[in-house]
Amino acid sequence: MRMAALVSDVRFQRFSELQSQPNLFRAVGRTYTETWHSAFLGWLLDPAGSHGLGTFPLKRFLAAAAGADIGPPDAMPAGFLSPDQLAAAAATRTFEDFDEDASIIVMPNENLSLEMKLDSGRVDVWIQVPEELDGPSGKTRPALQIIVEMKVDAGLGPAQCVRYADELERLAAAQPNLRVAAVFVARSDDLVADSTETTGDPRWYCLDFQALHDEVFLPCLEHPGVSPRMKVLIDHYLLNLRNPKGTRGRMAYTEEEKKLAREIYEAHKETFKDLAAILPDIPVIIAQGTTTEGGADTVPLELRTAAGTLAASSISDLMTQALRAIWTSGRHLPPLPYASGRKRFLVSTTPVHQDGSSFTSGRQLTTPTGEVIHFETNFSRPDGLKRVAKLLADAGVAVESAPVR
Repeated sequence: MRMAALVSDVRFQRFSELQSQPNLFRAVGRTYTETWHSAFLGWLLDPAGSHGLGTFPLKRFLAAAAGADIGPPDAMPAGFLSPDQLAAAAATRTFEDFDEDASIIVMPNENLSLEMKLDSGRVDVWIQVPEELDGPSGKTRPALQIIVEMKVDAGLGPAQCVRYADELERLAAAQPNLRVAAVFVARSDDLVADSTETTGDPRWYCLDFQALHDEVFLPCLEHPGVSPRMKVLIDHYLLNLRNPKGTRGRMAYTEEEKKLAREIYEAHKETFKDLAAILPDIPVIIAQGTTTEGGADTVPLELRTAAGTLAASSISDLMTQALRAIWTSGRHLPPLPYASGRKRFLVSTTPVHQDGSSFTSGRQLTTPTGEVIHFETNFSRPDGLKRVAKLLADAGVAVESAPVR
């Protein structure tokens, strides 16, 4: 009876419909082809592209990178754009006041599908912005060189991002009026605690496809100036992110899907618990990056620490064990709020993140001194495992080993 109630729920029917929408990328079997993704991004970021949006997509992309939850430190090597500088460029530069023969170059683009070849390798997307005249001050703003590395299904090569960042640093050193930035785009499950762990190098901004969906592509789709014919291409690309063909699953979710998933889970919680017991190898997902209690996963949640071995069935349970291990070992939490990224807190005295949003899947715990603290659990298992390990280390509890995903 409970299963019948689930499948006959109107919200479940709508959710199912959203999971099977056809798109061009899926029809031609190019869901995960990285060159297609980078070519599409290059087309959209090119102000001269046939989308009709001019510099709007480029500004949105730079703003999204500047506000990424995972990014480089504010103190960057000479020539590299700090998050504040990148945000300022997105907000204040026109990307139009160039010399007569100068223009923004984005490769690949719709007229030249080749990737830019550097000494360190081929770059997925290359963005070159000339020096720009600042009208009010009469000064010249520096040129910009931005590279984008995209990973849809494959992993990074050894020291790949280190080589790219090193080459950017050499370019900046040779041209005093040049500023550079490196942006890594991947699935949310492939982004971990910081840039170094994610790419092998601290100089990278790290975005997931969900951020691209929400902060770049969706605003472009809804922009009143978008070409009606090109709007169809953007729509199909977004559908591909939501409904790819293959085993790794989707790369982005709509707000409607997230809302429906939470409502369906709350209304049919007992049914999902029964399913989790019957089908132990299938996790029950209620939102991107969140697995319900009892949901299984291929990544074991186990940490061996100086305080003992922590083994858990969920991120919530692992966090609870970690916090108690800190207190029982005589250690103290790092100063709160404790950040797990540049926009989100992992542990705080209130369930509100740095950007003002509420904890997506927050839990609370009472400290030995009677204070109530809140912690976020909305992470994939690999990501959550690394964040908990970092919290323990920052609290002075040595982490001896953890499973490698």
